[in-house]
Amino acid sequence: MAEQSELTITNVLTSEQTEEAAGIYYEAFKVKLNNLWLFTDKPQLAIAFLSRTMTIEKGFYAIKEGRVIGMVGLQKDAEPYIRVTLDSFVKTFGWFGAVWRYASYKIYDYFNSSPKENELRIDSISVASEARGLGVGSKLLNKVMQVASETGKKNVVLEVIDTNPQARKLYERIGFVCTGTKTFGATTARAGFRAVHYMSKPVVPESTSRAVTVDLFEKS
Repeated sequence: MAEQSELTITNVLTSEQTEEAAGIYYEAFKVKLNNLWLFTDKPQLAIAFLSRTMTIEKGFYAIKEGRVIGMVGLQKDAEPYIRVTLDSFVKTFGWFGAVWRYASYKIYDYFNSSPKENELRIDSISVASEARGLGVGSKLLNKVMQVASETGKKNVVLEVIDTNPQARKLYERIGFVCTGTKTFGATTARAGFRAVHYMSKPVVPESTSRAVTVDLFEKS
C-alpha cells in the first residue's frame, strides 16, 4: 500500500478534488480567463465555473496526502478539455451575465485550433504554488508522453504565450520545438500576451523513451 505522503497520478477525482484542480487551473490562467471570457474578479465564481466545465477524465492530476497539487488537461480530438456551454455560464452567472460571456467565449474559441489526428494536445499544465520545485510538472509531463505513446500519437503539442519566455525555454530543453507563432496584438494585451507560440515534440516509443527530469515549475 502506498504511503500517505506518496505522490500519485490519477484521472479520477472526488468533487472536492475537482474544485482543488479548478483552483490550480484558475490561479495559473486567471489573467487570461478574466480578460477574455469569464470577466469576473470573484475567484469563487470562476472556480465554480471551471469545476462544471473541466472534463476530468481527459486530464491527469498529481495527488499528495489526498490533495491535488498539480494538473494537466489534454485534448486528443475536437472536444476540448474545458467543455463550455451556455448552460454552464447560466448556472454560474445567471442569464443576464451568461449571454454576453458566452458570446465572448465563442469569439475566443474561434481562434483556438484542434489537434490533428496524430497529435495529443496539452490544453494546460499547472502546479500549486506550494508544490513548485518538487518535480510535479515533470511527472505529469512524463505521464502525458506515456499516454501519447500508448495511444499511437506521433506528436505532443502545446501553446506558450509570448510573455512567458521562461516556459518556452524549459519546453525547448525537453525536446519541444516552435512550429509557428500567431500574433493577436492589442486584442489580447489585457490578457497578458500579444502572441502565442505553437510547440511540438515527437513521441518516442515507450520502450526507448527516457523520463523528463527538468522541473517545469521551479520556485521563483
